[in-house]
Amino acid sequence: MTERHKYARIMYPRQWYLGLFENRIWISGRYYYKRTKDLLADINTAPSLGFSSYKSNLGELENKGVEVNFRVDLLRNNKNWRVNLNGNLSHNKNKILNISEALKAYNQELISGDESDYTRPIPQYVEGQSLSMIYAVRSLGIDTQTGKEVYVKRDGSKTYTYSASDMVPIAEAAPKAEGFIGATVSYKRFILTANMHYKFGGYMFNQTLVDRVENADPRFNVDRRALEQRWQKPGDVAFFKSITSTSLTRATSRFVQKDNEMGLTSLNLTYELPKATAKKLFMENLRFGINMGETWKWSSVDIERGIDYPFSRTMTFSITAQF
Repeated sequence: MTERHKYARIMYPRQWYLGLFENRIWISGRYYYKRTKDLLADINTAPSLGFSSYKSNLGELENKGVEVNFRVDLLRNNKNWRVNLNGNLSHNKNKILNISEALKAYNQELISGDESDYTRPIPQYVEGQSLSMIYAVRSLGIDTQTGKEVYVKRDGSKTYTYSASDMVPIAEAAPKAEGFIGATVSYKRFILTANMHYKFGGYMFNQTLVDRVENADPRFNVDRRALEQRWQKPGDVAFFKSITSTSLTRATSRFVQKDNEMGLTSLNLTYELPKATAKKLFMENLRFGINMGETWKWSSVDIERGIDYPFSRTMTFSITAQF
């Protein structure tokens, strides 16, 4: 989101630091609070409008959170070895305090829009909710007798008919906490560095299940679950609707899943030749390196990667010389 504002009140309560054992263990923390008024934001729109987003005065927004950083020197004074750990944990929560009249009208337009647009959640802007709240129609899953999805209307009644007017806040996409953990191990002239990213406590809409399973054309390349895990006959307990259904699947709470994740984002190993050896080669120094990116990832959500954001595992080799 792009942000610009005319008025902002920022308050940073006390920052704190803690060093133990001659700073072998170092911990620092910060709490922040920010209240922004007259905020301009990029508002995402339904595809049927002909454009993906437009700028609008959001209104008044509150952000607050905490950050904690740490560093631990496990081996510091050893002749050959050095080992240290470092990491970060952050938590942020935002809330819309007031919205403009234009956004109130936008929310109403969503209810009366083309329902074929709602194969994915479309952001709404509601006072008291966060910017990253996921909105969808509540679902009770697939009826074991008919293979149809059972929706829950705003008044709590059940229906087989999807209506955009029944969209409600389902879950918070922003994680409760996220950060990184890094480690550096050096032995003589070898240095190994590893960095991991993690997040937990948030939710996401699993678009893969909609686009590659229920709304997929089985005549083409589809997720194997499109054929193996669909409802087929009365009495089947299945996550996916009837295999013979041709109705369009739209955004419901059925596809909202916990989004916990941990991954090894980078792994780097370098070796530097002794200076005496480098000088024999008419160099000041010579270093060899190998770096791997996106080496490993675990996620609570089984989803295709690289659909919305480019993803690739990489391995690079390097030789760095200074003359």
